[in-house]
Amino acid sequence: MTSEIILGYLVSGFVGVVIGVLFDEPLRSAKQRFIRWVRSIFRKKEEIPSPVEFELGSLKTSFIVVDGNGKFEYTPETLICRFEDRMIELPPEIKH
Repeated sequence: MTSEIILGYLVSGFVGVVIGVLFDEPLRSAKQRFIRWVRSIFRKKEEIPSPVEFELGSLKTSFIVVDGNGKFEYTPETLICRFEDRMIELPPEIKH
């Protein structure tokens, strides 16, 4: 009788180890995805900056830089401007 109990514990332990090894990485990955998803819900939304006035000869207009990763600041040395005489479709988050 006691050998059957010990054998049951050994089999249960072995099955537990196999399940732990098989599902360890998928469970960690799912946990990390869930944490990122929850953080994205509660992350503070950044406001779009106000337009800046820009002059090109006699043409005066305003512009907003809608590029970047939020970590590096644009400087006059890193910006190249070009003028295109056509309408463009703005992304939904900056349409008014």
